[in-house]
Amino acid sequence: MNNVTTIIFAHGDAIETVNRHLPIWKAYTDNLLIVSPKDNPCILQGIDCLSVDKRQHHGPHTLARHLFAMKAALGYNSDFYVFLEYDAIMLRRPEPRPIIQGNLFNERVFNNKQEEWMRQGHCFLHFPWIFPADKLKEFVDRVELDPNDESVQDKWLIQKLMDLNMEVHNLLGMTPNSRNGIGEGFSQNSFDSPQILENAVHHVKSGAYALHGIKTKEALERILEAAGQQHFLQ
Repeated sequence: MNNVTTIIFAHGDAIETVNRHLPIWKAYTDNLLIVSPKDNPCILQGIDCLSVDKRQHHGPHTLARHLFAMKAALGYNSDFYVFLEYDAIMLRRPEPRPIIQGNLFNERVFNNKQEEWMRQGHCFLHFPWIFPADKLKEFVDRVELDPNDESVQDKWLIQKLMDLNMEVHNLLGMTPNSRNGIGEGFSQNSFDSPQILENAVHHVKSGAYALHGIKTKEALERILEAAGQQHFLQ
């Protein structure tokens, strides 16, 4: 079995969500690391935790923390590295593909290298970000961080991957006529409406396991029930 390290981007104010998701993260990884800002740390007893830089929704401090986490992750000798925000979960271990994986929106912008559309923010890579070891090493060795970059991290990463000519497997399984087609992944900024939650449940019942946007206990319960993994409910 491949060795997996999972890295969680969190902050202290998200501790309730972190605690709900912790048993799931631990179940599908060999190593777990939580990375948070120094001024709003997320520290859990018995879990590897690092705090660096200032809290920021997006911009240079956040990008620096993400790149720091990528470099720190390589301290674990793993085959695959799974990066998640605190509101993202994997319902099984990652598929062992040789390229980077994630929930990629508007993938044609990326695949066709549409520079102007990319600069306008029309393409983004939602969590999870799944890197094979060699691709993570290549990325951290080659990427350059602009200290004045105000980008959102999911747009920053896909722009950098395009610049570096690195391939991405889209977990969304999207088709040209579907913004969030049925595949291995499902992602929204939050499951804050009954329609989004029902859509997520439908995707999970159809096989989706790489999920982002789960912030509430209700949403997690519905997702775990749909996946037949109620044993994680506390």
